Amino acid sequence: MGTDFTQMDGVEASAGFPSEDYATNLITTRLNVSKRLSEITSNPKPSYSINGQTIQWSAYHDMLTETLSRLNKLIAEGEVDTAPFEIHSQGIT
Repeated sequence: MGTDFTQMDGVEASAGFPSEDYATNLITTRLNVSKRLSEITSNPKPSYSINGQTIQWSAYHDMLTETLSRLNKLIAEGEVDTAPFEIHSQGIT
C-alpha cells in the first residue's frame, strides 16, 4: 500500500524522488522540524552555561531554520542527488 502524496503538501511521487519512502522521510522530517521550531519560537529561552556546557537557543533556532530551508528546497525540486541510492533501469525491445 503506497503513500498518496497528493494529500501531503501537494508533493507527488513522480516529482523526481527515487522512492516514496525517501519523499515521505523528507516530508516527515520537515513536519518535525517545523513543530520544534514553532515550540521554541513560542516559548523562547535564554542562552546559558552550566558546569562548563553552554546552551545557545539562538544557535539552535538558526540551525533549525537552515534545516527547514534545505528540506523545503529538496522537496520542491525533487532532489535525487542526496538520496542514499540510485535507480538504474534498462529497457529491452
